Amino acid sequence: MQTTRAKILESIRPVIESSKHVSVIPSEVENTAKALLNEPVPPWNNDLQLSGTPEETAYYYFFLDSAQGCFWGPKGQTRWEYLIDGEWRGGYYAFSRAVKDAFKKNPRLLDASSLADISKEDFAALFPGRNKFLLMDERHKIIRENFGILRDRFDGSVLNLLEQAGQDVDKLVTLLLEHFPTFRDVAERHGKPVLFLKRAQIFPSDLYFSGVEHPLFKFKNLENLTIFADYKLPQLLEALGVIVYDEELASDIIEERLIPAGSLKEIEIRANTIVACEQIVAAMRSMGRAITTREFDWIFWVKAQATVFTKPHHKTLTIFY
Repeated sequence: MQTTRAKILESIRPVIESSKHVSVIPSEVENTAKALLNEPVPPWNNDLQLSGTPEETAYYYFFLDSAQGCFWGPKGQTRWEYLIDGEWRGGYYAFSRAVKDAFKKNPRLLDASSLADISKEDFAALFPGRNKFLLMDERHKIIRENFGILRDRFDGSVLNLLEQAGQDVDKLVTLLLEHFPTFRDVAERHGKPVLFLKRAQIFPSDLYFSGVEHPLFKFKNLENLTIFADYKLPQLLEALGVIVYDEELASDIIEERLIPAGSLKEIEIRANTIVACEQIVAAMRSMGRAITTREFDWIFWVKAQATVFTKPHHKTLTIFY
């Protein structure tokens, strides 16, 4: 059976070969690999994310990875923010902490039937704060659908889902795609599928690095995953000169024009992000560092979060990232 990584790389190859809006610069791949060669893998943040029993933790990350993505604000608007220890925070960690706080406050949410039937009002109440939270209706539908499927096909237990995967990320990704339509992060180019599968891949990775000890979290083949193509990684790659946009796409991004999901520009950004990161990892390995793609993704994403950018990231309104 082909690995998830092999399927993704094979599906994006025609996009890379005909890419017209995005280019990867080999010399900057090498420079970035050298610059990050001794960068440590950041610690996992269990203050902003839930670390509980294995069942609770698996359930929490299943929720998070079902509904994460698009934490930015539309042009001219401030993104949604959540109050954490007296400080307004935005982005993924605001989302993850809000969900953690909601689960701690209301343990009934740790029952799949509760989330399968949750109302729009009760779902929105999980995310108090200020400013608009993008895709609220879409996230609500996803949670109801995914936890309804979890209830009906896996007896409401994420561990039952993981048991079927048997510590194999490829089997888990396959199960997610087979049973949960909202994990099917697949675009189309000239009638052929282009696979990205960010959320399906990040779920086993989150469990593995959560720090919770359970055999079903110890996946034996995480190297079969790619990096998780979102909007922060290409922003950092572009800032470092690893990827370059043509004039038209660069203008779209700077002017914060929405780039439609599944459009050629959006597909090229994500495909080139994956390939550029694959090349950086390969260069780092050739320089003597035994680094996994998942470790690199975590290093690079944290670095992107800590970077003050002079240009905005690309904006695509999508449930997939």
